[in-house]
Amino acid sequence: MTNEASAGAEPAPGFFSILTNLYIAPSEAFAAILKRPSVWAPLLLVMALNATFTAIWLQKVDSEGFMKARLEESKQGREMPSEQRAQVIEQQAKALPYLAWTGPVVAGVIVAIMAGALVFVFRFFYSSEVTFKQGFSMTGWVFVAVSLVSLPLLLLVIHLKDDWTLNPQDVLQANPSLFVAREDVPAFLYSLLGSLDLFSFWMIGLLAVGFGLASRRTFGSALTGVVIPWAIYVLGKAALSGLFG
Repeated sequence: MTNEASAGAEPAPGFFSILTNLYIAPSEAFAAILKRPSVWAPLLLVMALNATFTAIWLQKVDSEGFMKARLEESKQGREMPSEQRAQVIEQQAKALPYLAWTGPVVAGVIVAIMAGALVFVFRFFYSSEVTFKQGFSMTGWVFVAVSLVSLPLLLLVIHLKDDWTLNPQDVLQANPSLFVAREDVPAFLYSLLGSLDLFSFWMIGLLAVGFGLASRRTFGSALTGVVIPWAIYVLGKAALSGLFG
């Protein structure tokens, strides 16, 4: 009896098994995550990946050159008197390392907010029983899978361009903003185009697979529940860019 029970028991999938399946067999990966959801493992991995990127980037970036480039991208910065601009650049350059090191924490907060929003949508509108722990674990693992591809690519592209003053958020440009110049289009439109990103779509697809499995809904039905909050976020961000860009 004992031998039969032990023979029928399946070993818990390990880290590399879950991670590999997120790329080649997402349904299997999320089935394993839902059986044994973990908050801390994906959260710490997301923060560690972002901390690694930050450490490498800060070693290379010219703080004053970076802040000067950011000011020149904004209308307010271009209209500043030269003396005031120099003072602002100096102040922001000194603060840049401290601001950059908030990135890993912000990444963790974003995972928590996104997980909370999706759990709310699927519990309230889909009447599913997905828990916050399950939602957080799935969202965190999705961030890990995407970050393991996007962050090394980001560093590689900056290295190949040999320009560390580039804004990391705009470097990959796997979106329609690649075909327009920032100064030639309204800030609202540029932000909107930049959000139509292949990495975002990949993340949305993975989340739809996971939350569809958790809520026992089809991929198409779950995709709607993921896309609508994302669209609200994208439009809100674009509206703020239009106001302050």
